[in-house]
Amino acid sequence: SQTEMANLTTNSSLKDILKKYKEESAGGKLSTKDQYLGYADALATSDKKQLESLDSAEQVQARYAAAEAFEKAFAMENNGVYAYNAGVMYYALFNSLDEKFYDLRGEGADKKAQRDALEKQEVPVVDSAIAWLEKSYEILKAKSERDKTEATCLNRSVDNLANLYSWKRDKA
Repeated sequence: SQTEMANLTTNSSLKDILKKYKEESAGGKLSTKDQYLGYADALATSDKKQLESLDSAEQVQARYAAAEAFEKAFAMENNGVYAYNAGVMYYALFNSLDEKFYDLRGEGADKKAQRDALEKQEVPVVDSAIAWLEKSYEILKAKSERDKTEATCLNRSVDNLANLYSWKRDKA
């Protein structure tokens, strides 16, 4: 499966990878954590050029699909790094929405309505990011011996959670 995924990522566009993931996931063809992780990695770490080739809605779909794939891998193996990666994908979605929110500076009912609509989109994304980052934190905190990746994920989970809780506090 690793060779197949390497071939797919080398010879396919991000749009094709997303389409194939959706088809295989919906069709029940993905049955191992390694298959989900392969797609999650391909969708989450695509190069900037490939990501820019997608329109904004497709970029959001790719991030949601990557988060979903990490979640499904986590369901198969209770691994804090998988939970962290799912949380990071939601955090990235939140950041892109928050950038759009701040780009709508200015007065007027139209801008306020657009900001309110964006804020309504942000809330469930923030809640998902918090849920997955908390899972990651709890799992990784409980490990007595962590490798470098796990230690980094634990530390960044704390930083990301602080930012997300700060955002929620400011909106309350």
